[in-house]
Amino acid sequence: MLVPILTLVMGITIGVLVIVWLEREISVGIQQRIGLEYDGPLGILQALADGTKLLFQIEYSSI
Repeated sequence: MLVPILTLVMGITIGVLVIVWLEREISVGIQQRIGLEYDGPLGILQALADGTKLLFQIEYSSI
């Protein structure tokens, strides 16, 4: 029961990372500016840093 849930969560997480990365790469091309190549190979480290920051920004409220 736990393995399918973890597989789904990891799949969604990786999908979101890829979509954010593609959006940034496309906007770099459209705006003709220097992109995220300085944040690791193909800018992947920036997407991981943004995801980690978002994870720790979630506020949990007691119900």
